[in-house]
Amino acid sequence: MGASPFLADLIRRVAEARLQTAGVRIAVVAEFDDLEAARWRVGELVADIVVLGGAEAAPTPIDGWPAPTLGLSADLATIYGPGQDDVARLTPENLAIRLLQCSSA
Repeated sequence: MGASPFLADLIRRVAEARLQTAGVRIAVVAEFDDLEAARWRVGELVADIVVLGGAEAAPTPIDGWPAPTLGLSADLATIYGPGQDDVARLTPENLAIRLLQCSSA
C-alpha cells in the first residue's frame, strides 16, 4: 500500500483486526507524503493493494501496476474504489470491506 504515515496508521488500527478474522494479513510496505512520488515509486514495490490519500474520486489506475487502488478523501470522510463507481462513507467497516474485496480480486 502507498499511504501517508497517518493513513497507514489508520489502516492498521481500523482494518487489521477485521481482516485477520477473515484470514487476510495486512502489512503497510510503503508510506509516501507526496502523491507524485508514490505514483513514481509504487512500481518498485510488491503489494496487493494501493491506498492513496487526498482523493476526490476513484484513483486512476497506475500504469503497469496490476493491484487494485483505493482512495481516501482528504477529510477522511469518503472512500473511493476499488471500482470507478464505488463510493462510500469512510468507516472502519467500509474500509475493511473494500480491503477484503481487493484481497480476493
